[in-house]
Amino acid sequence: MACKDNKPDIAKRMFWMFYADNYYTYPNGVVTSYTNLLSLIFMPFINDDLSIDFDEMAKQQPVIAEYIFVKLTNLVTTLFIIVRNASFKPYKYERDFEFIEERVHSILSRENTNDILNYDTAFWINCFSMIKNFSPQAYQEILSLLEACETIIKEELHKKIEPGLDLNPEYIDINTARILVGKIDSGLSLL
Repeated sequence: MACKDNKPDIAKRMFWMFYADNYYTYPNGVVTSYTNLLSLIFMPFINDDLSIDFDEMAKQQPVIAEYIFVKLTNLVTTLFIIVRNASFKPYKYERDFEFIEERVHSILSRENTNDILNYDTAFWINCFSMIKNFSPQAYQEILSLLEACETIIKEELHKKIEPGLDLNPEYIDINTARILVGKIDSGLSLL
């Protein structure tokens, strides 16, 4: 944000480079969820001439950060409830999450993981692997929760961009691309 005051052209170029570097598609050309969410957050700040309203972005930054924080906090809280209540069947016997947690800690204690971030990341990767393999019901519940959360966030962000838009979840990603391409197309015609 500081760059925009001294060198607005560099700030604009940096914005578009960041956006382009984070624009991902699947092999079939459909944009990823990450790209769609990023697009929905950025679009209100992209002017018709493709300049960026950095002042408005700076004003909205705390609101956006709080929105993301609340959504992630709610998601993580719900994920913990699912994981803690899951039953696991690694062999013939049903186990609870505490058993899985102890096993993962045991596995990781044999590795040299001194960095807490790396340890926590490895811990949850292993836990989710065990959930996928030994608690298929909880795994499906988690996938459904993530999909529902993604849809809700996309719908809420879409309503801010185009309040009257038909928000059929099946077409939300197409609408995001349509809005973005339309904005870029009209901006390029002004150049």
